[in-house]
Amino acid sequence: MTIWILAVLVFAFLAWMGYLKGAIRVTVMLVGLIVAAILALPLAHWVKPLFPMMGVVNPYLLWILPPITVFILVQLIFAGIAFLVHRQVALYYKYKTDDVHRIRWERLNNRLGICVGLGAGCVYLVLFGLLIYIAGYLTVQVTAEENVPTTLALLNTARSDLQTTGLDKMVAKFDPTPPSFYEASDVVGLVYRNPLLQSRLSGYPALLPMEERTEFQELAGDKDFIELFQRQEPITRVLNHPRVQALAKNSDIVQGIARLDLKDLRQYLETGISPKYEEEKILGRWRLDLNATLADLKKVLTTLPASSWKNVKKALTMSGMSLTAMPDNKVVVKVQEKESILKLTQAPPPTQPAAVSRPGTAPTARSLAARADPNAQDPRMLQRYGGRPSSAQPAPPPVLVLPAQPSGPPSPILKLIFSGDGTWKNEGDKYKVVVNDTKAQTLAATVRADTLFLVKDDLRLVFEKE
Repeated sequence: MTIWILAVLVFAFLAWMGYLKGAIRVTVMLVGLIVAAILALPLAHWVKPLFPMMGVVNPYLLWILPPITVFILVQLIFAGIAFLVHRQVALYYKYKTDDVHRIRWERLNNRLGICVGLGAGCVYLVLFGLLIYIAGYLTVQVTAEENVPTTLALLNTARSDLQTTGLDKMVAKFDPTPPSFYEASDVVGLVYRNPLLQSRLSGYPALLPMEERTEFQELAGDKDFIELFQRQEPITRVLNHPRVQALAKNSDIVQGIARLDLKDLRQYLETGISPKYEEEKILGRWRLDLNATLADLKKVLTTLPASSWKNVKKALTMSGMSLTAMPDNKVVVKVQEKESILKLTQAPPPTQPAAVSRPGTAPTARSLAARADPNAQDPRMLQRYGGRPSSAQPAPPPVLVLPAQPSGPPSPILKLIFSGDGTWKNEGDKYKVVVNDTKAQTLAATVRADTLFLVKDDLRLVFEKE
């Protein structure tokens, strides 16, 4: 019904304008309308650099405003041409002919203007249909049944009526929109209608480098934004969220999203399998499987003392270790509370021997002086008997011998706990992983189903895919 109302209004308005303006002006403006519609997109990139100079940074506006601006400018140029042409003809009939011919020409010009105006109405109806067809394709998929803004509700109704009347088939033949827009709309609609797919979306290999950025981490931790999706609020509120606006204004992020393979992404969301990245099994986000890792280590560390084994278990529990392998052969390993974990590897300080005294006795001043200087003599003894002959060399101080500290093998924690950026390389049925910690850690990796095994010397870490 909305399409028929729109058609009646467009035809009635342009027929009236054709009668007022006349056939000459409306014909020139109809030609300008067609030319403007053809040149709007090809010339848009010439106008686009002007908008950032005027403070427009929103990517949606930078996508919409340039073609609209070109369309209006071309229309204005042809409107000026139409005025000049009409003026020349009108002056001729006004001053070069008699009143009978002038009146006949004016009547013919006005009545032909109605017909040309109806022709212009057909062009405008197709243009309005294009706007409804393109914009409505996205809004229909991202609009909930409740709390729908009036503008979105009207647009969705018009999009549905466009299909009911069959006008969408004619409009689709003139659609200049790239297929990537409709693919992106399908992905957005799929995630919007199924909030549980957000966790699967975060595991898509091509998006893993972006999720390491601070902007995405802050967005994922924003409770208000998460609640918008869970309540399926109107897409306008989601797009106007401050953190979404910050992402949209970041050209690096926008360009990275534009390079995504949207067909592969949609298939990944629907099936959980990405045909493009399926062969590289290491890709994805992996989290330490604590129980499986401890079970494997217990078989290897059979001679490890109980106290050391307790520290190993505590270190792995505290680590919350995770590994992220990205398509650009980069890997990131993260560990929590690393400083606290490394303290578990430090040996306890050696104990100092304490001085022992006999029970019931207290050290006297003489004994304390003797301890301070063994060669010192009592003044009263010197007065009665004279001094003792002093030896050529003073007696050496007593040597304190500490018990030797046991030096056992280095703690396995130093091999098991590491973090940092690195690289991965496919080597047949295995992978070579290098992590740049305080020094480069080289590990062999094997993937079986949803389990990743990292081997360092004779120790193995087990990870499960998120």
